Amino acid sequence: INLNSRHKRRLWAHQNGKPELTRKEIAILSSKNNHVESHNPGDLVSIDTFWLNIKDLGKVFQYTACDTYSSYGWAKVYLTKTADTSIDFVKNHMLKNMPEGKLKRILSDQGTEFYSARHKQANDLVNHEFTKFLITNAIVHSVTKVAHPWTNGYVERLNQTIWQEFYLCRLNKPFKSVNELNYELRKFMTEYNWKRIHSGYKLVNGDYRFPGEAFFDLIENEDCIEF
Repeated sequence: INLNSRHKRRLWAHQNGKPELTRKEIAILSSKNNHVESHNPGDLVSIDTFWLNIKDLGKVFQYTACDTYSSYGWAKVYLTKTADTSIDFVKNHMLKNMPEGKLKRILSDQGTEFYSARHKQANDLVNHEFTKFLITNAIVHSVTKVAHPWTNGYVERLNQTIWQEFYLCRLNKPFKSVNELNYELRKFMTEYNWKRIHSGYKLVNGDYRFPGEAFFDLIENEDCIEF
């Protein structure tokens, strides 16, 4: 047994009946062994935002979404993050380029661009503009618990991939506009969705190689194209 770190020793002790881990560590450990229940593309899409500083643009906000069945991803950069930009991202960047009714449920955190604790306290969960938009389009809106980012693990991992493989090599590159940045980001996401082989168990079980194949079911529907 390799116990050459304090974390490994605490984990080994916990697994052998000695309560060493905190409740948060136990929750994270448990989540790593749980699979998100999504049996078809669009059953559940995780969505998130993060901010970063871009040369000549300053602070910008990226919206990211990831289908938990196929790992198909969407990403777009905005100058702000509000309920309006959340709606625009889903309406014009996601729904516009997929078959009607395919997206069934969205999982977000409790950021103000997606959710309002004030509405929760007033027992009025649908009063946030983003949630109202989803309901209008027959999409269920679920939210994670506060300070539980691992619950939205699919999109968190995609954020990490985009940061490491797209942004880190562009930190010193000046961009004249958000549109210019989004043009390059769109090319990266096309590569990610259609030209990068994924080995996730859901794709492997469905005999798919790429997220785009799985999300649009190209094995059975050869005339489906990427927009």
